[in-house]
Amino acid sequence: MHTFIMGIIFLILGGWLYGNICERAFRPDDRKTPAYEKNDGVDYVPLPKWKNALINLLNIAGTGPILGPIQGILFGPIAFITIPIGCVIGGAVHDYLSGMISVREGGIQMPELVRRTAGKWMHKIYTVFVCLVLFLIGVVFIYTPGDIAATQLFGFGGTAKEPSTWVIYAVIFAYYLIASVFPIDKIIGRIYPLFGAVLILSAIGIFAMLLTKDLPMTDLMTYRGSINPDGGLLSGKYILPAFLLAAVVILHLYHRFAGRIKDGKATGVYFIFGLILILTALAVFAVMLIRGYDLVELWDPHTAHGFNYNFYFESEHFIPVFFVTVACGILSGFHSTQITLVTRTLESEKEGRTAFYNMMIAEGFIAMVWAAGTMAMISLGAEQAGITIAQTDAGWSYLANVNGVIQPISATSVVGVVCKNMLGPVGGMIAVIGVIILPVTSGDTALRSMRLILADTFGIKQDSSRKRLLLALPVFAAAFLVLIWAKIDPNGFNTIWRYFGWSNQTLAVFALAAITIWMMQHDRKKFMWLPMIPLSFYAFITCSYLLSSKIGLGLPHNVSIIGGLLFALAVTTAVVVKGSRH
Repeated sequence: MHTFIMGIIFLILGGWLYGNICERAFRPDDRKTPAYEKNDGVDYVPLPKWKNALINLLNIAGTGPILGPIQGILFGPIAFITIPIGCVIGGAVHDYLSGMISVREGGIQMPELVRRTAGKWMHKIYTVFVCLVLFLIGVVFIYTPGDIAATQLFGFGGTAKEPSTWVIYAVIFAYYLIASVFPIDKIIGRIYPLFGAVLILSAIGIFAMLLTKDLPMTDLMTYRGSINPDGGLLSGKYILPAFLLAAVVILHLYHRFAGRIKDGKATGVYFIFGLILILTALAVFAVMLIRGYDLVELWDPHTAHGFNYNFYFESEHFIPVFFVTVACGILSGFHSTQITLVTRTLESEKEGRTAFYNMMIAEGFIAMVWAAGTMAMISLGAEQAGITIAQTDAGWSYLANVNGVIQPISATSVVGVVCKNMLGPVGGMIAVIGVIILPVTSGDTALRSMRLILADTFGIKQDSSRKRLLLALPVFAAAFLVLIWAKIDPNGFNTIWRYFGWSNQTLAVFALAAITIWMMQHDRKKFMWLPMIPLSFYAFITCSYLLSSKIGLGLPHNVSIIGGLLFALAVTTAVVVKGSRH
């Protein structure tokens, strides 16, 4: 566990030191922020620092910092070093400078910054990538919460042949469509009195049952269950009531803590969801320390239960695959499209470091914890309620004890294995519900944003629900078709995740290029190396991955590495030349 602890220490101390450097480079001051200069009571409105921080964390943290590290840890303990380094000098720099430049420029969004700095043609290419990323986020953030809910919460198989899988997907689809087209806050507000009454009666009933039935409560420090020991955290005759109760609880919290409505969302409820996200990571971290799970060290033989991390490292090509796989756990271009929403509610430029830089460090901590949790489960093995890694017809697969049978599970199901093994039934259920909610809070935004971008690009008016619906339906139909393919194909989710990771990192290259040019144009040339380091590195990663991967051109690895280096050199040179012209 020493390698993991060293990585956490570097993440915290490195984040503090590098954050100081970034702050000194940007030079935040006491000028009025857009929240005060353009205050309209809707989008531009000052919010407290803690609320801005949590809103931003929830906006940027879907299942990316969870599922990416779950897959990335298969490369071995090197992940405990590369994740914190990447967060400190890459992801957090990208997020901080994206947010601060937006604040300084009046709350503009990243597409407008790209247009101003890189030109109209680059802006058009960037818009294509934005739409691609938003579309894939919509698909991934339907697949992952639906799969986790089906397999880990309700105890279904989660396969394409089961009607329950598509019922759960349909519920998420319906919510996304409503949130994308209709004023969701007004619709929900009309039915909250009924939901609130049901919530209170359900809670009283469950509380009474716990007292009268004397049901056993498993101790957190001793519980080590198996995946789906009784069909799931909630199963049998309790599935339908539990499903309805979960929906009621979520809707009630949404209403109860909704102090403000911003972009169709209740910002107050982010406190609850953000708290669940952070506490889950802290709980897993604490349990790992107390129980002393066996984590592979960087200097030890990299094997666990027959799985050879070194072999995976070499056969799967750590560079560039690891950085595309971990994606949001290190750097995410999607963040630059979401952070600018918070720049309109910041009370002071000096709060930007907390809201932007530190929240990416927090996301890095979450990524580290889930990577370590997965490695701990691999060290236990499927026979001990953990995970076994083996090669199957679909490639490398996670195996777990499902109702007494060792069989393949998806990467999304690993979430349930970690939660239930480390946090017990009750804590595990809370954590799983939190992980289900996380992508939903980002997925609805992604598809709504895509609709708005398409409307702006093609000049389609969105002044009525009918027009919004007509534009949204083709997008949702395409997402549904991709989702069907992902469920039917044994390697479908892995393929979609790699496309998502690559396009997401490519989007970050555009943002970092715009940031570098802006800094050169605004008397900050001596600090342009801050965004240029991740710019050059990820230009290399995205190009070499596209050249070498099966979802790309499939060229030999050595050829792809050379091509990636040449592309990175060309991109860096072009950015410096562009920035020097002004």
